[in-house]
Amino acid sequence: MLIKLIWILLVNMIMLEFDIAFIVNPQEHISVFSGT
Repeated sequence: MLIKLIWILLVNMIMLEFDIAFIVNPQEHISVFSGT
């Protein structure tokens, strides 16, 4: 149970970091996903 909770928190933090990166610099974020 505790490990599952930590895992959910970790995933949420990673997703939040991606969201922040996308807001701050969408162009760079898109280039990372397109592989250019």
